[in-house]
Amino acid sequence: MNSEFLQSDISMDDVHTEFFSNDQVLPLVIKPKNNNMSLADWGTQNKKNIESLLTEFGGVLFRGFAVDGASEFQQFIANVSSDAIKYMDQTSPRSSVFGNVYTSTDYPKEKKIFLHSEQSYSLNFPKRIFFYCDTPAASGGSTPIADNRKIFNNISARTKKKFLEKKYRFSRCFWPMIGVSWQKAFQTNDESVVEDYCKKNDMRWEWTGNGALKTHQIRPMVAKHPISGEPCWFNHCTFFHISTLDKDVQEMLQSSFSDDELPNNTYFGDGEAINEEVMEEMRAAYLKERVEFEWIKNDVLMLDNMLVSHSRDSYEGERKVFTGMSDLHSWSDAQYIH
Repeated sequence: MNSEFLQSDISMDDVHTEFFSNDQVLPLVIKPKNNNMSLADWGTQNKKNIESLLTEFGGVLFRGFAVDGASEFQQFIANVSSDAIKYMDQTSPRSSVFGNVYTSTDYPKEKKIFLHSEQSYSLNFPKRIFFYCDTPAASGGSTPIADNRKIFNNISARTKKKFLEKKYRFSRCFWPMIGVSWQKAFQTNDESVVEDYCKKNDMRWEWTGNGALKTHQIRPMVAKHPISGEPCWFNHCTFFHISTLDKDVQEMLQSSFSDDELPNNTYFGDGEAINEEVMEEMRAAYLKERVEFEWIKNDVLMLDNMLVSHSRDSYEGERKVFTGMSDLHSWSDAQYIH
């Protein structure tokens, strides 16, 4: 990656915009001319400009602004979008930091996390996701991203046709001693609250006799962006398929659970298994568009969650990257008609 920035042809008062290189225009970088400029205040005054740039590029990195911790990060989210929302229907282990700001993930630092679109499996999902770097890792720990519009174009017509017809099924089994518990995922200890949530969010559920909860939901693979109308490869099908996990984790899970008891797995919408050739094609489509940058303290990354997927590299040392989400959007308003 070229460490020298190139000037873009877009400018606003008090800031300048840059690209990482001619070949990497995601994310667009916005830097203040005055290093003491408050990001939260500047965001309030430039909300429309930010919205326009976000729709064009998919992701904006704010670098060099003054950001006074998680509370000001949450204020920036509110100033440029809606208030940060509560993290419900959890699949990633996260800890609360301040209000509705969370650790980006508590997943072990030696593990990589594959590209995905935040909560695309939910009936209502955040249209925007933000990341704030409080403490960069000693090495590694980047947050690679990829343009979902380009990923859509990378998928073969045959694969797209089958998924557009069948959609995909995301199946979960909440076990007491592995992964995120159902109590944490749904933020309750009351089974009736879980059932009510599932009813309202088009999810099937089953309480098993051995202390586990099984759920599944069928969701589309492709979303239509509400502003640009562009098709976006917006799903968790690749991310949650068991073949995307590290080999050692795959072997451990498959030796411990039957196929219908795996903590997470995905299928075609009618329950048909997805063959390895298709899974390899989808992983390759994401990785072809993957770009990354090194975090610097006080960096804030703002992504249009429908346009850009994100991931995390493994790292060494301490790393504190926080996240917040906003602007709930519904699949009923995002249906892509092919």
